[in-house]
Amino acid sequence: MPRPLEIVIERPDLYTITCNGKLVAARKGAWWLDKAFGRIDITTAAKVGENAVTIKASPMTIFHELEPAYLLGDFSVEARKSGFAVAPPKPLSLAAWDRQGLPFYAEGVKYVQTFTIAKPSGSYRVALGRWYGSVARVTVNGKEVGYVGWQPCECDVTGSLRPGANTIEVTVIGTLKNTLGPHHAGKIAGTAWPAIFHQGPETGPPAGAAYDTLGYGLFEPFVLQNVK
Repeated sequence: MPRPLEIVIERPDLYTITCNGKLVAARKGAWWLDKAFGRIDITTAAKVGENAVTIKASPMTIFHELEPAYLLGDFSVEARKSGFAVAPPKPLSLAAWDRQGLPFYAEGVKYVQTFTIAKPSGSYRVALGRWYGSVARVTVNGKEVGYVGWQPCECDVTGSLRPGANTIEVTVIGTLKNTLGPHHAGKIAGTAWPAIFHQGPETGPPAGAAYDTLGYGLFEPFVLQNVK
């Protein structure tokens, strides 16, 4: 069981919500992405195996417009014949996140390397090879230095290096395409409009492998280049 485990439901104040028959509610002031997206802790109500979250509106009004629910926690997912199952987290390698149990993840993954420089001279830059994301944040020895978001995929770090060991972190950040979709309108990248979200199978969630997601991540080690 992931601990903690939360479910996000839009306008939870409009509904009576239960998890496996146990009444749950959003914590006051707790939200995710949007202040209308309430965070509900279901850690104690959830269990290993199949879980049911029930959302009830009584009476039903024009304000009760159900949107997708989202799970938050430290876990990965496994593709099944219908959708996905929650699984334990696992280490990531230099490959796309959506092929490593994180098809819906949009935030940052940090890649860390240590470089030893006896006596810094000249200028230095961090250069990214193969990677995919909206932007990459570069940090040197705990201090944010800059961002990489276009060609050439480099960031000058000269002023942040010191003699000896230097820890450099590159955090690749995805986008909400993988989190919010669309997931069922074919291979779509760089665009989204309302009609795309209306497309989906009539028989419920398709196989997890059929979801359309983008392969964000760092695919090879970044390098520290010394320009004399």
